[in-house]
Amino acid sequence: SLSPQMIDRKRGDPRCQIGIDWPARQGIIPGATADSARNAALAALNAVDVRDAVVRVSPTVIVPSTSRVSVEIEVPVASNSWGTSSFVGLDNLTRSCTLSRELLAF
Repeated sequence: SLSPQMIDRKRGDPRCQIGIDWPARQGIIPGATADSARNAALAALNAVDVRDAVVRVSPTVIVPSTSRVSVEIEVPVASNSWGTSSFVGLDNLTRSCTLSRELLAF
């Protein structure tokens, strides 16, 4: 279910939050792929029983010259709470995080 903290995060806190920064960090390490970031997000969401979430990773293909990786997670409120969507007026909670990649210098 959605916690009040998750709802508060929707209200514009510009920092990457726990839950969204972890998948983004999986995409910035050397050798990472968009799938590794996406899978990290889905594993974290599954661990707390979030249903029907959509995870977007940009760029869709991470190459050695990629300088930044973004992960966006969209969670439908109605699928993950009982009655909350009618009280908070939200259809979806969406969070994103963009981080610079760790590039290896030789």
